[in-house]
Amino acid sequence: MQEALSFTSPEGHQIVRGIIRKALYDLHNYQLEGVCKALDGVDLLSVIATGSGKTGYLLMYMLAILALQDEPSVACKFARRFPVNPAMVIVYPTNGLEEEMNELDNLLTHLGIADNFDLLGHSWGGMLGAAYASKRHPVGLKRIVLLDTPASMQLWEKSCALLLEGMPENYKAIIKKHQEEGKLEDPEYKAAVQVFYQKHVCRIPWPEHMLKSFAGLKEDATVYNIM
Repeated sequence: MQEALSFTSPEGHQIVRGIIRKALYDLHNYQLEGVCKALDGVDLLSVIATGSGKTGYLLMYMLAILALQDEPSVACKFARRFPVNPAMVIVYPTNGLEEEMNELDNLLTHLGIADNFDLLGHSWGGMLGAAYASKRHPVGLKRIVLLDTPASMQLWEKSCALLLEGMPENYKAIIKKHQEEGKLEDPEYKAAVQVFYQKHVCRIPWPEHMLKSFAGLKEDATVYNIM
């Protein structure tokens, strides 16, 4: 009788990565390692920077379990079994979005405009603005403009994955390789991402203000990484 696999084995890693890719997500190596340990029943404590993919551990763990239930011929290779119709309870000790909305309330009060103001949200600011308007219903908000902001991060990630699939194979392979390995500062990765930007972010010669924005990001990415 063939010995049962563990999810943390090389073959287990390969199977789980394939499952997640079918859902149009791609795991970083550290996410893959964490998800596979969790699937093997190992208690996991993950300490990583904001924006590094903590939510991915939860989402991709459940995606893997649900996919294995749909593929019994694959699931039977592993020693661990999972319940039918699994559910996940997530307890967050803090809510970053709530804190950001509190800070926006504080700013409006400090400026003395909380009873009559317009709000323009760009990029992350647009996500904050949309949440603020829909959750807090501020009586002083007269107009809101959302600029270059996604309504859903899940749809945004799926859309980026689809755009990446349309890239030439050499650039696509470089981007995926370095993302999986977490080597986002590698010059080869940055050069390939630049090609992606030139196709899907700005197709004309980049204007001066855009060059300045990217130069500032290169000089100090602290705020961007926190968002």
